[in-house]
Amino acid sequence: MTTTVRTIPLRELSAHPKNPRHQAVADDELVVSIKQHGLVQPLVVAPAADGADGFVIIAGHRRHAAAKKARLKDLPCIVREDLDTDATQVMAMYLENSSRVDLTPIEEAETYQALIDLGLKQKDIAQKTGRAAKTVSTRLRLLRLQKSTQKKVHEGQVTIEDSLALVEFADDPEATAKLEKAAGTYNFQYELARARQAREVAAQIATDVAALEQEGVPNVGDLPTDFNAYGSFVREAGLTAISRDAVADHAGHVKYGVRGPGYLGDVARLIIYCADQSAHVAADQDPAAIAAEAARRESEEEAAAADRAHAEMKTAARKVRLDTATETATAHVAKGGPAVIEFIRAALPSLIELYVERYGHETYVQRLDLPGETWDMWSGPGLQSWRDHFADLREASPARVARIFTEVLALAPDGELDAEGYSGAEPDLTHMLLAPWLDYLESVGHEWHEVEVPYIDAVRRADEAETEGDEADAEAVPA
Repeated sequence: MTTTVRTIPLRELSAHPKNPRHQAVADDELVVSIKQHGLVQPLVVAPAADGADGFVIIAGHRRHAAAKKARLKDLPCIVREDLDTDATQVMAMYLENSSRVDLTPIEEAETYQALIDLGLKQKDIAQKTGRAAKTVSTRLRLLRLQKSTQKKVHEGQVTIEDSLALVEFADDPEATAKLEKAAGTYNFQYELARARQAREVAAQIATDVAALEQEGVPNVGDLPTDFNAYGSFVREAGLTAISRDAVADHAGHVKYGVRGPGYLGDVARLIIYCADQSAHVAADQDPAAIAAEAARRESEEEAAAADRAHAEMKTAARKVRLDTATETATAHVAKGGPAVIEFIRAALPSLIELYVERYGHETYVQRLDLPGETWDMWSGPGLQSWRDHFADLREASPARVARIFTEVLALAPDGELDAEGYSGAEPDLTHMLLAPWLDYLESVGHEWHEVEVPYIDAVRRADEAETEGDEADAEAVPA
């Protein structure tokens, strides 16, 4: 490291254009101190890059601002001759700032992006800053948010967890506005679920509409969302709703339409119609049609039976997972002694409240086989049930306490793992919850049931794909 110490005229010093800090405010106390005692601690500066005149500040932007207010003409500086490129200067500023007070997530993300623009890879940034590669990747995702949302994250109005969920809707201002309003409230998870559902439904409708258009099925036009207006429209047009599977049976008479949000749960719906149902009445008496209908019903019953068997296997597999975790937790609790039990007893009510907030009290009551009482926390009888339950925890055996503790901690990842049709195609927080849980279970010797393997593989692929995708996105951003 090549340094010199010298006095430099204030006019030759300027704030670095890539300073990670959004603000370098000089408070009045600092100004008064500098007026009385001068600048005790030198600035750290470097020659301006690209052959420009003067010096840029690496450390001491607040002191520089205060010196201006104090009307100093010359400032003591440590000149870092070795910081002769934008990349080395940005890295030095990041390390200096992070060692004093944590940067906000947005300031951190902008610094990482600046380093990428200057030619560094994500893995290089992680190595030089001492941050986990996953942290670098996660912070960079925040830059996909709209500027208004980034401002709220920077100011601490939106948490990191909520902001990462908002990244999914960075291209949807309407959904983002609703989610921003709910961020930090009990309503956020509900609004997030609704936004995801609306997006999934819209994507499925687009796919189905494209297929119908290819089949030559005409569109009846946008359907009214008002219930009465919709009923009148359908009657006047002589339309009868049919299933997607029945389109071939109504060939020549099929039309489709889309009802926008505002009907049945505030989601759009694709509806397929037969425009001349009378032309197909005779088919109800056709032996071949009757046989086909019987075969269809038999096939549906077989599929339903297979689904039930699959669900039973998943339930059994989940019990084994929870038993494995509980056995390990009980052993740890036993080693820790009474102090550990008392700590868990004290923490459980708060953890249970978070559990119920996300998954509903019905899930908790069913999983723990609690009595069939009223458990709604917002009702008088329900509140009393919870008070009695929390009082019982004070007397419960260590094994019971360990079981409840494990259930509460395990539900988030277990609930997602049990979700039918888990897919890593849409990156979200799911695999971030699951991956550490899977690693833990494997570390304590848990063996996976065959029904769990597809979900576990999907989680692993999603985790790998997101890291690779984030690196590709960041490197594709023009300098």
